[in-house]
Amino acid sequence: MSKSKKKKMVNNKQDMLTPIIEWKQIYSNDDTIVPIFFFEPTLEILTLLRSNGGPSNRCWTFNILISGTNGLYDGISRGIIDQVVNHTGCLPDYADHPSPLYSISLPDVSFTLYPSKNGYFQIL
Repeated sequence: MSKSKKKKMVNNKQDMLTPIIEWKQIYSNDDTIVPIFFFEPTLEILTLLRSNGGPSNRCWTFNILISGTNGLYDGISRGIIDQVVNHTGCLPDYADHPSPLYSISLPDVSFTLYPSKNGYFQIL
C-alpha cells in the first residue's frame, strides 16, 4: 500500500486521519475563491454521513481538522462534504477510480496557494 493510501494514527484507533487526494479551487456563491479537496471516504465516514441525513441529503456540514499541509490550511475549519458524481472533469487522473470520491469545500477559508503536501483531515 502506498504511503498516501495509509491511514495515519493520531491518539488511538478511532482517531484516524483520512488522506487528502488532491486540492483544487472553486468559486463560492459570492465569487470568492475557496479551497476544496478530494478524498476516498472510509467506512466510518460513510456511516457518519448516513446517520446525518442519509443518501437523500445532498451535502453535509461538519467541523474538520486538517493537518499535514505545512501550515497552509492546517487547523479547524467548517467543511461542506459532497459526493463527487462525475470526477472526470475535475480529477481526470481518477476517471477510472473504482471507489466513489467525496469533496470537502472550505467556505470560510480564502484560497491562497496549493499546499506542497496534501495532508490529512478528520471530521470532528
